[in-house]
Amino acid sequence: FSPGAIWWNGGYAGSEDTNYFANYSVSVKVDWQAGSTTDTFGLILDAPENTGGSADSISFHITYDGKYFIGTWQGSWQTLAYEPSNSIISGGAQNKLTVEKSGNEYRFLINDTQVELLTINGFTGGAIGLETTQNVVVRFDDSLTLNGSGPTCDGCTITSWDWSLEHQ
Repeated sequence: FSPGAIWWNGGYAGSEDTNYFANYSVSVKVDWQAGSTTDTFGLILDAPENTGGSADSISFHITYDGKYFIGTWQGSWQTLAYEPSNSIISGGAQNKLTVEKSGNEYRFLINDTQVELLTINGFTGGAIGLETTQNVVVRFDDSLTLNGSGPTCDGCTITSWDWSLEHQ
């Protein structure tokens, strides 16, 4: 998989694994460190079990210059939401990304402000991760909180860690 990604419970899992997080709330604080101000970074969600290749997934990304993107990958990219200029995003400062999922309803928040409420079909659960596109260095700070439920994880919680991702 991409060297610009970190996964929890799966992500390119083998056939012996199952989907993990069916319903969840996940938040992470992230700040841009260096590189492109237009390349994206953020959360990757609901990457299901697969036997190789490219997993289906949902991406929720922001940019330093104030854009956010929400899209799905199911063999090809589909943009679900795009905001070219958003004053909620603090370029050069820490931003908090949150996604709350219940069934096929997803609530997307930036800095505790809801930016989208979407119904997304075709995703029953899967791995959750952090991702960057090319030419950007970001820091995902020590505040990721994941509360999830699924076939192999009922009430799972991950908190307090610190990662930097660089993808060039």
